Amino acid sequence: INGNYYEGEIKKGIIEGKGIFYLEENKMLYKGDFKNNLLEGKGEQNFENNKIIYEGMFKNGKKEGKGKLIFEEGDIYEGDFSDDKFNGEGCFKWKDGREYKGIWKDNQMNGKGIFIWDKNTWYEGNYKDNRREGFGVYHFNKNDYFEGKWINNLPHGNGKFVKEGKIIEGFFRFGKIIKNKNDKKGKKSDGNIINSINFKDEIIDKNNFSKKRISFK
Repeated sequence: INGNYYEGEIKKGIIEGKGIFYLEENKMLYKGDFKNNLLEGKGEQNFENNKIIYEGMFKNGKKEGKGKLIFEEGDIYEGDFSDDKFNGEGCFKWKDGREYKGIWKDNQMNGKGIFIWDKNTWYEGNYKDNRREGFGVYHFNKNDYFEGKWINNLPHGNGKFVKEGKIIEGFFRFGKIIKNKNDKKGKKSDGNIINSINFKDEIIDKNNFSKKRISFK
């Protein structure tokens, strides 16, 4: 009907068991388990001729449990799903080499995790709504780092900055050092080192990670 079709098991007029379903509206092809007319169990969901592919678990027509989502651009998420979204522990790998491993809530980085830009730059700590917030350590390379509190992706609160063996400790406000424990006689030259640092943003560019629920009712 209207380009839609189903092939598979039917029990007492209800789609239940193994089957294949195609939905013309968003070019969705599903192969896997069904229960009570809904996607439930293990299956593979393919959107718009392989532009988006999901392999994993479903419940009540939604992604639920362990799964792997592959995007057309080559980006990949693998981990926990709940209510059709990234929820729980998971790893997102961008095609350009960036990677986040940690806790997700409703498709956003929320909780403890590690974000890697390259072999010399990574952050390990707390996130809130895709931004560094709470305690964390930002590594510029193997030996240089900032350790302390963050808000809105910037150092904010007590922290310690280490660069080329030099240690700067103090209080930071939105990325700038306000009170430097190393200051002597009002000199603030050390603070200029960290004030000149541009911390990288994560740049989360996936506004809609999941597709809406599919129902046969």
